[in-house]
Amino acid sequence: MRSTGLVDFYIRSRYTIDIIKKDLAYETGLKEELCESMAGMIKENYQTLQMGLIMSYLRKKFDEDEEDCNGKNKN
Repeated sequence: MRSTGLVDFYIRSRYTIDIIKKDLAYETGLKEELCESMAGMIKENYQTLQMGLIMSYLRKKFDEDEEDCNGKNKN
C-alpha cells in the first residue's frame, strides 16, 4: 500500500480507525463503505506505513547531514 499525504497524516496523528473513517468521509465526501474499506487497509498496513514514514524522515535527515558535511548548506 503506497502512502499518501492524508494517510501519512493519519499515521503521524495516530488516529483510531473510527476517527479515520469519519475524517475520510468528511474530507473526501466518499461513501461510508469506501471509507471503511480504506480505513481497514490503513489498519492492516499500519506498521508498514509507520515504518515508511520513519525511513523517509531518516533518509531526509541523512541527506541534510551529508550536505552539511560537504559544506553545501553552511552559511
